[in-house]
Amino acid sequence: MMSYSSCLAECDTDLLLDASVFINLSASGAASAILQALPHRALIVDVAASEVRVDSKTGRSDSDTLQELLASPATLDTVTLDANGLVLFENLVLELDDGESATIAAAD
Repeated sequence: MMSYSSCLAECDTDLLLDASVFINLSASGAASAILQALPHRALIVDVAASEVRVDSKTGRSDSDTLQELLASPATLDTVTLDANGLVLFENLVLELDDGESATIAAAD
C-alpha cells in the first residue's frame, strides 16, 4: 500500500482559498471530499466568494458548489477583511484582481 505525506500535517493554521483555487477545487468534482480530508479548516474571503459567484466564464457550476460547501461551515467558511486587511486590499487591488488581493490581505 502506498503511503502519503503532506506538509499540511505540520501546519497549524487555516487554509485560505482564493477564487482560482476554489474554481480548480470545484472542477475536480470532489470538492467536498477533498476539503473534508484536509486536517485544517478551509476558508474563503467574502470578496473571493463573490468573484466565484459571478464568474460565468467557466460554464461550470462553481457558484452552486460554493453554496453547497458554505451550507456546511465545517467544510468551508467565509471570512471578512478587518480594517487593516481593507487597507492592504486597497493597495493590492491596483495590481491584482479583487479575489487575489482580498486573499492576500486576509492572510497577512
